[in-house]
Amino acid sequence: MINTIANKSFEMINGIAYFVPEKELDYNIEWAKGLVEDKFIEYQWNRRLELKNDTIKNTTKKIASTEGLILEICAGPGGGFMPHILDENINANIIVNDLSPTIVKEWKKTLDKKCNVKNIHYAAFDVCDIPFNDETIDVISGYGGFVNIEGDKIKALKEIYRVIKHGGMFVTDHIFVTNEYSKKLPKKEYNILMERFPTIFMDFYSETLDVGFENIENVFIGEWSNENDESTLASLCRELRINIVFSTYIRYCYKKRNNVA
Repeated sequence: MINTIANKSFEMINGIAYFVPEKELDYNIEWAKGLVEDKFIEYQWNRRLELKNDTIKNTTKKIASTEGLILEICAGPGGGFMPHILDENINANIIVNDLSPTIVKEWKKTLDKKCNVKNIHYAAFDVCDIPFNDETIDVISGYGGFVNIEGDKIKALKEIYRVIKHGGMFVTDHIFVTNEYSKKLPKKEYNILMERFPTIFMDFYSETLDVGFENIENVFIGEWSNENDESTLASLCRELRINIVFSTYIRYCYKKRNNVA
């Protein structure tokens, strides 16, 4: 199926389309090794129902109701929306993507064992350079994906818009520090955070409109603090003696239908 929409060359190895090298990226090798040894992706699949809240249920019902082709970008070890989409509709026609070839391999291994259906496809590629023809995907979804894109997020948005069909939809969660909360931060600490982690203050709403999406629906999910996180950002916040409150939204972005006389 992927060969019918691809606009770049790729290697098809054991049912996976590689638009990037099959070998894992150097900086990911140890991480990927642990992922495989711990069977973490199979573990995530097995516990997916524990993670399914009303928001995920409502969102994936909407995605799974499409009769067209779904692309789950940046699936990661958790699979994004994909495991829940398959729970809603095991016959959903879906492409599982990640930049990490190990992620894609492990998802194929797990889903071949757990689902054994022919409508799931696999592709390793960079979302900043989606290797598909214009207007070939009905729905692009990504839960925890967009925030983790390893590159120019504006370029990724342009690519996402390009490959979605007219009348199609991009569904993602978005996590950011609101203007209201950022104004409460001490000026010196705010400037340090802006210099080191500027994207945490970006909601990408206007940027999503700029690339062409004409109708955006935001559904507020809740707030959370990074006070107890183990991350570079959280460590910096502890050094600065502050913690940050993030707001989380599900964002539905629609591409205008093509008016045909």
